[in-house]
Order: sequence, then C-alpha cells, then structure tokens
Amino acid sequence: MPDKEKKILRDEYLIKRDGLSSKMRHHMSAAILENLIRSPIYKSANDIGFYCSFGSEVETSEMMSRAITDNKSIYLPVIDPSDKKMHFCHFDGDVCCLTCNSFGIMEPKKMPAIADQVLDLIIVPGLVFTKNGWRIGHGAGYYDRYLKKVDATTSGVAFSTQMRESIPKGKFDVPLDYVITEKDLFIRNEPKPVFSGFQK
Repeated sequence: MPDKEKKILRDEYLIKRDGLSSKMRHHMSAAILENLIRSPIYKSANDIGFYCSFGSEVETSEMMSRAITDNKSIYLPVIDPSDKKMHFCHFDGDVCCLTCNSFGIMEPKKMPAIADQVLDLIIVPGLVFTKNGWRIGHGAGYYDRYLKKVDATTSGVAFSTQMRESIPKGKFDVPLDYVITEKDLFIRNEPKPVFSGFQK
C-alpha cells in the first residue's frame, strides 16, 4: 500500500512543481540558496554533495557556483543502473566534464568515485518532503541506499509547495536531517521551523 500511495503523491506533487513558472522557480531557488548559505550546516561543511537539477527541480547551478566561490569542494552523484548503486565524484564546475545519464540527468564522466565518508553535507532532491525530514523521490531508491552508508549531514531542498504534513514510509526510507525551502529551514524532530535569519 505505501508504494501505491507514494505513486499517487509523486504524480500529484510533480504536477504542482511543474505548474510553477520558470521565473517563479528561479526566484524561489535563489531564496533557497540564500537560506542554505546562511545555515550552520553549510558554513561548517567543506565537502558538499550536490545534484544537477533536472526539469522543474530546485535549481542547483548557482548553489554549486557559490560553494566553489566559498572554497568548498563539491561533488555530484553518478548512478550505475546495472546494480542500482550510486557514488559521488568530484566536480570542479566545468560543465564540459558532465555527461547525460540514462535518466537524462547530468553527471561527471570518467572521474573516480570518492570514499563514502568524504562528504560533510549532502543536498538531496525529491518530489515531496515533510517537516521532519521524510521524502519521496522518483522511486528508484538510489539516495536511500546511499544515505544508509554515510554519516554526512543531509538536507533536502524544496519549494514550499512540495511540503506535506505526512507521507507514507517504506522500510528502506531514510529521513533527512534538514529540509530547506524558500521560507524556512526545518530540522528533523524539532517542533517548529527555524525562521531567524532566513528569507520570508
């Protein structure tokens, strides 16, 4: 039953996210970036895993550019559809070093995988999020399998329209430590969002 409910929510929230204009997504992504860089999890991180945004996802190109400017090392995920595993590779900001994977998402090409424990912070995509860190992705399970192996701080980035009070959970789902929207920063198991210093 959870899988069926998740499929319904994926479809519903993808429509919601796709319904945002490109101008609105860009504006909200910029606010999410500001909230991210003001957060203690960003300030304390040296090695950050990002993702190349795809379709109507929260835009990450400016986040990565800012992290490089702030002298942080950044990494991007690479997937292996044959065994449904994911690893991260270093990315220096040169888009010529990226290639399109089987899902149509850009990822580093011909780069060695880093050790699982290198990353301090991982920015995680998704379709639906809750305030206490649960998420619904696209259903392939790459992130949940990877996050089980690492000790990095994890944060979802989402438009406020992607937030929901609760979602069905599967036994393999891994909650995130934080979720950042254009309005708030939510900490797992905290009753209220953090507002101080964040965009309204």
